[in-house]
Amino acid sequence: MTKDVKFYYESEVALGVSADEAEMCGTIEAQFTTWGAREGADGRKFNYKAEPFMEWAKALEATGKPLPMYFQHNDESMPVGEWNSFEFDDKGMSGSGRLFTNTTAGRDLYTIMKESPNMVGGVSVGAYADEYQMVDEAGNPFADGSPTDEGYFQITKGGLREVSIVMNPNNLEANIRK
Repeated sequence: MTKDVKFYYESEVALGVSADEAEMCGTIEAQFTTWGAREGADGRKFNYKAEPFMEWAKALEATGKPLPMYFQHNDESMPVGEWNSFEFDDKGMSGSGRLFTNTTAGRDLYTIMKESPNMVGGVSVGAYADEYQMVDEAGNPFADGSPTDEGYFQITKGGLREVSIVMNPNNLEANIRK
């Protein structure tokens, strides 16, 4: 006689963090992006506004999940940290989180940032657009069929997939503050 055996697996990671491990995580604050028209270091033009990012941040906060922090947008590796707080003001969006200094990658990045703060100190957003429009410098949408070669990319619905620590930020005002 044979039995039809089915296996059901549920996994849950419940690791405790000792005081020694918790002390190894460094806090970090950064200016992520700025509002309004700007041309990136790579020549791409953006005209970000706050509303779509504020909606995204509210939705992310409701999930209870952090936003991944990578080095140089290397999202095929393990994160070097996490962003868990976002602020919006007239200038742009900033955030705070922690660098995983208890991992090899996080510790190495932290060491490089301390020893050569002028080499690594920028941040770059990995943004996505569910909806977007091309606008002029003032933020006015182009009429349908208008050429957009000189236009600025504006996200109307979307957010961030990650924010990376980088050597050469596309937005020169996007930097680590602390």
